[in-house]
Amino acid sequence: MRRPLRVVHCPVNTAGIPWTNVEALRRRGIDASLVVFNRYTLHPEADRSLELHGGLARRQLAQWKALAELLPRTDLFHFTFGLTLVPQSLQFPILRALRKRSVMHYLGSDIRGKAPEELASGKKAGAEIVGSYDAVRWAPDATVIPPGIDLTRVGPALPSGRRRPVVVHAPSSRSRKGTDHVLRACAELDVELRIVEGLRHDEALERYRDADIVVDQLNAGWYGLFAIECMALGKPVVTYLHEEAARRTEEAFGLPVPIVNASAETLHERLAELVALGPSGREEVGRASRAYAERVHDLDRVTDRLLEVYASVVEPAPDRHATIVVPPTQPSDLPTALPIAGEDVDAPPPAGPGLPPRAEAASEAGLARQLRRLGRHSAVYGIGGLVSRVIAVILLPLYTRYLTPADYGKIETLLALTTVMGLVLRAGITSAFFRFYFDVADDAGRLRVLRTSFWFTMGGGTLGLALLLVLAEPVSSLLFGTAEAADLVRAAGVALWATVNYEQMTSLFRVEERSVAFVSASLANVFITIGLTLLLVVGLEQGALGVIVGNFSGTLIVYLALLGYRREQLGLQFDRGLLREMNRFGVPLVPTALFLWITNFSDRFFLVKLADVSEAGLYSVGVRVASAMVLLLTAFRMAWPAFAYSIRDEREARRTYAYVLTYLTVVTAWAALALTLLSPWLVDLLAAPRFAESSRVVGPLAFATVSYAAYIVIAIGVGRARRTQFNWVVTGAAAAVNAALNLALIPSYGMMGAAIATVAAYTTMAVGMAWWSQRIYPVPYQWRRVATAAVAAVALAAIGMELDAGLVPSVALALAYPPVLVLFGFTSAEERRRLGRLVARKRLPTG
Repeated sequence: MRRPLRVVHCPVNTAGIPWTNVEALRRRGIDASLVVFNRYTLHPEADRSLELHGGLARRQLAQWKALAELLPRTDLFHFTFGLTLVPQSLQFPILRALRKRSVMHYLGSDIRGKAPEELASGKKAGAEIVGSYDAVRWAPDATVIPPGIDLTRVGPALPSGRRRPVVVHAPSSRSRKGTDHVLRACAELDVELRIVEGLRHDEALERYRDADIVVDQLNAGWYGLFAIECMALGKPVVTYLHEEAARRTEEAFGLPVPIVNASAETLHERLAELVALGPSGREEVGRASRAYAERVHDLDRVTDRLLEVYASVVEPAPDRHATIVVPPTQPSDLPTALPIAGEDVDAPPPAGPGLPPRAEAASEAGLARQLRRLGRHSAVYGIGGLVSRVIAVILLPLYTRYLTPADYGKIETLLALTTVMGLVLRAGITSAFFRFYFDVADDAGRLRVLRTSFWFTMGGGTLGLALLLVLAEPVSSLLFGTAEAADLVRAAGVALWATVNYEQMTSLFRVEERSVAFVSASLANVFITIGLTLLLVVGLEQGALGVIVGNFSGTLIVYLALLGYRREQLGLQFDRGLLREMNRFGVPLVPTALFLWITNFSDRFFLVKLADVSEAGLYSVGVRVASAMVLLLTAFRMAWPAFAYSIRDEREARRTYAYVLTYLTVVTAWAALALTLLSPWLVDLLAAPRFAESSRVVGPLAFATVSYAAYIVIAIGVGRARRTQFNWVVTGAAAAVNAALNLALIPSYGMMGAAIATVAAYTTMAVGMAWWSQRIYPVPYQWRRVATAAVAAVALAAIGMELDAGLVPSVALALAYPPVLVLFGFTSAEERRRLGRLVARKRLPTG
């Protein structure tokens, strides 16, 4: 029989929240305890107090002794308020070495306004938790779990019918809570102000019960435990809220935040409005407060979310037997179950405990809204990410008429080389830039992140340029067996420098949410590139060199213009400490990216070495035609991470992820089917006749992208659980499969062998990530529907290729995909109803 999970909360009992969680976990069968440095006067509850007194040496001795005693009998350490038992620089390495799990739980004032480097140690825990959507500004990857209270102990005590209402204010710190403003505002109103200070919690709670209006803080931007308890009591609560945090909270929990939002300047006005409402009006506000507390802060629901975090962090080794054991309880205590084998998940999941019927009725509309939001962001931000693909497709006819297959093969080989050099030289700084930019709230901190990222990228790009300029002839000989392509290598070095710096610069538009500016820069890049490439290749007959120079010239010109535009922001500032933190975040992503590159581009190298450069050129044209799939997927990839992480409610996130995988599979499989069937005509349209054989690889490469799309969706669960350190194992396995099959198949089958290797690699990646992600962050993916969508498309493609029919039958087969899905039971009952309503509207007479 497995023993319960053993959890120690430590080392403080701030606001009594740790003790409340410990008691709730014990009721769920978890072996939980609370160990504190010292007992607090207002919240003395704890299983053990270290009673830290005296000098530093004495305190450290007591802390290390406690850790040594707790380690053998603890599976998971739940740290609170940004504190650990021993210094954090030693705490987390010790836990990691002993395979102990940990969670860092921030409560508000411990995180608010801090720089990323001040919170870096907490990111070494298995998970971060914050108490509100306001706090995620400083911990964007944290899970939001609002503080929970036992509502059975805090029953509603609605406002009284007194003519002169009682206003209660309970400042833990008068300066932080804005007490002076409260005093001035109440002095001008016909109210009785009672300030509650220095009382035990039970005594203070009785004072809160007698309030008609409650005023919390006016400075912080979010509410605390005092406001939560008063909402549970059914009181109108006045406090200052950041509007964005309130909006995200309402989206996550499905009901308005009932707090009256007031600043120091508007407090008098808001209080006057509540006084004017009278007893009945204040009672209505109080009922909304109680309903909100029941939905958001009910301890049972909070414990459910806490257990989900523990489950994502705890991964017992084979020789361990700890598990989360939940004893039989009331149905409201049970976590939502995943579907059992054979169940379909097309129907919406049942309503959660205590959810009103109309909230669940809105679930479908909420899902549709989320999917529309994803589509909108994909459309806007995808344009910039599509620049290189647009250039490739538009210029393909030019390439194939003015270049030989050997020239084209050299260009593609150098593109692959500069791509991998860019991945290494950037060291994941672009991903770290997005993360750290949003970690700071002040302009000075963001400038520091921008400038540090800018100069690091500039240095990396310059190093790559210098290497390719100095080693141009040896690189040419290594890649092509001759030094004659040295000028192409030098041009590729300039392209590398321009590209890495341009991408870093345009990332700033994205974090500023200036999509119009981002798209304008991207389109300018496209038009300049097309014009200069036409001039160099057609007008000046510069061949392959003209293609490379034309491609980087547009990027370089726009980048230089952006340098001038951003000149006031790009100061001579470089924070080495910040860079170390950013590198700790970004560098682990490099191996994953490199293995992805091997899967994406190594086939060109294998074709050059195992077949010939002409075969690589033919294959590359097939890749370009199949890149219509990448046009679609690039737009999705730009929008997907931000969209996926913005859904804070775990239940809603899992459900949305499941539907996204299903619908993305349908869209990409349909596109792959169309490209497969129409590939002979597309190649004939876009390329010269000598490239006709390229059409044979378009179909396999297009369907490989379907697997890659699934990988992108499924991998988000690992990112959400913050367990990305092993992603490289999955991508590494796919790269190994790709390399092995390229070596085995290309000598006999040429470019078709490379295409088969690509399909196998991406399929390995999707299956491997599904296995790994589902262990860490289970999502009820609709596997039957996903398989139906993929198999139907592959079957229709096989039929079309076997028949080798003309253009019209091929188009008809592609258009037959949706009816075939319906025929094979892909659609759910709700989807069929919506489809029926849509068809009915189309048939209505127009006049």
